[in-house]
Amino acid sequence: MGVFQCESDGAQRTLRKLKARSVRDLAIANAFFKPGPAMGGMAGAFVRRYRGEQAVTYLHPALQPILGPTQGVLIFQEQILRLAREIAGLTWAQADQLRRGMSHFGAQEMAALAGQFIAGCQRPPPTGPGFTPAQASTLWEQVMPFAGYGFNQGHATAYAEVSFRSAYLKAHYPAQFLCARLADYGGFHHPAVYMAEAVRLGLTVRPPHVNFSAEAFSLAEGRSGPVLFMGLGQVRDLRQAAITAICQERGAGKFSDLRDLLRRVALRPKEIEHLIRGGALDGLARSRASLLAEAQEFRHGSAGQMIFDFGRRAVPAETLRQRWDWETELLGPAGQRVDRSAGAGARKPAGACAPGRTVRFPRPVAPDRGRASARLDRRPRLFPGRRRHVRHRPRRQGGQVPGALATAAGAGALGWGWVGHVLAAGGGGGRSAKCKVQSAKRRERRFVSENRKSKIGKE
Repeated sequence: MGVFQCESDGAQRTLRKLKARSVRDLAIANAFFKPGPAMGGMAGAFVRRYRGEQAVTYLHPALQPILGPTQGVLIFQEQILRLAREIAGLTWAQADQLRRGMSHFGAQEMAALAGQFIAGCQRPPPTGPGFTPAQASTLWEQVMPFAGYGFNQGHATAYAEVSFRSAYLKAHYPAQFLCARLADYGGFHHPAVYMAEAVRLGLTVRPPHVNFSAEAFSLAEGRSGPVLFMGLGQVRDLRQAAITAICQERGAGKFSDLRDLLRRVALRPKEIEHLIRGGALDGLARSRASLLAEAQEFRHGSAGQMIFDFGRRAVPAETLRQRWDWETELLGPAGQRVDRSAGAGARKPAGACAPGRTVRFPRPVAPDRGRASARLDRRPRLFPGRRRHVRHRPRRQGGQVPGALATAAGAGALGWGWVGHVLAAGGGGGRSAKCKVQSAKRRERRFVSENRKSKIGKE
């Protein structure tokens, strides 16, 4: 998880099959995982030969110098060029055409190239290898599916070097590695997946905090080991100027309470509320609910005014479900992976779902973005006969989810939908949704108009 070019299920299966232990093994695994070798009909034989479970055999002795390093199986594009040039006697231009694959040429061109390749393989010694017609046809059948879908050796080796270094860093410096990976918006998977991996490795993951977090993910030393803090940039609707001011003021000393924060940093009411609900002020008061009540008092007064505790009414602490809802709304799906100060091992609330699940799209209802949210349910469909559904796919960047989604589906159940692109966190609003709906309507009108024209022309 997190290692370059080794994160997908297929790549991990390939590495386990080949028992990769070196950069060379990784380079071969990178090339072997591509469609070309798998379509050549020799995938199973290559795995057995590479692991020493089967003897290496060649279709013809002339192939040993070319296919020897890869156990008699086509793996790299360079081998295609050598076969076309040294075995079939084709020109370099023809060899490059073969490397590019059959998708670039018509049936007649490929038939002519196949005839030249098979005839060249049957050239008698010493000018040719002397293949039999059956051997030449078999070699062509192995080359043709591979051509156009292979991996060149230089590319595979460069990738393997990066993969090897990434694996080393994760094995010896897991906290620093995952922090850097998350600070760069993750990778192959959603950032929440890498946060779950950090928890699996024994790291503590915390929500953003005004006394510890930078703009992106950062690492701090805790009592029991490294602590991974989400970045302040993950908090919805928090301005860049506010993030910069918090980080600069923190250099003069940590914030002691909400009053100290508001006295030193100019924050808007919405930013204060989102910081509190997202957990960025945890530890500065008894609970987030009490901080929200205190912020409400400051809104009507001033942070410089003195407010006596005996004049305040006791505010009950928020529930775990409330924390879950707040963090999902303000931090996105990644907020579901944080270690909460109370009940870190609490069960996942009902209604939340994992990426990859297909669900019916409910009508979103949100008081803050009601008009834009209601408009989404009436979005035009280019294919009216199909069921409307949302395929949950992790978003690559940001990890932030609009409040309408958490409100409509409950605990971030629709945290990975296309709606996240319409109601972008911290911006967009109704105007973004309106523009996208109008664009879809224009596309639908063009689609219907073109179909009508084509029908009229046929009649």
